Amino acid sequence: MALYGRFSAHQVLPANIHLPMSARAQEVAGHPRPHAGKGSGTAVWLLRHAEVTPEWQGRVYGGMDIPLSPEGERDSDRMAEVFAREPIVAVYGSPLSRARRLAAALARGRGIELIERPGLVEIDRGRWSGMMVDELHARLPDEVKAFHADPWSWRAHAGEADEDVLVRAWPVVDEALRAHAGRTVAIVCHYNVARVILACALDTPPSRSFELRVEKAHGSLLVDAPAGWRLVHSNVNAPVTVR
Repeated sequence: MALYGRFSAHQVLPANIHLPMSARAQEVAGHPRPHAGKGSGTAVWLLRHAEVTPEWQGRVYGGMDIPLSPEGERDSDRMAEVFAREPIVAVYGSPLSRARRLAAALARGRGIELIERPGLVEIDRGRWSGMMVDELHARLPDEVKAFHADPWSWRAHAGEADEDVLVRAWPVVDEALRAHAGRTVAIVCHYNVARVILACALDTPPSRSFELRVEKAHGSLLVDAPAGWRLVHSNVNAPVTVR
């Protein structure tokens, strides 16, 4: 049910791309307002964990703590190596083990402490958790359709909506901007967390946010530029030197 079309896989975007945030996106009840950028100059890598253990591939696991496969462990280590020359000064990570491997390797390679934040855990899939994806689509097609039509507020599966993810994940972005203005940070998380952060920053409607792809062991780069958020690199598996 994921959509593709706005930003293609492995795309390097023009440095001047910027989409201002709408007033609606800024008004998140009970949460410090997400913003159209603070002009801090901070570069934020949103990095997704690698592949999980085989018995969970093709299943819905969301916020469950599912470990990496051996290949996923190797891909995490490889990703840490290819990002070794990025001037990352802080690493924020989800406490789930599949994200921690990459986050810890990035921090260790720089001699800095990993900053774990529970707000970065994957979306809670409620009663969908543990189901095969094919089974979910076959048994509950109306629920899947309803979620993709309104990911911002649909919670009939007793799990989280995108709004819930934003409320807990966006403060990590703000923390990074305050603490490391003008520098580069990494946030190691999960697809739906990265998707919600990207959609919020780029003012992408929730129902179209699935077009913002971040594949496993890939990342996207947001820059808090003077004119607002810019998506500089989208769904890449290695840093690109030109920004």
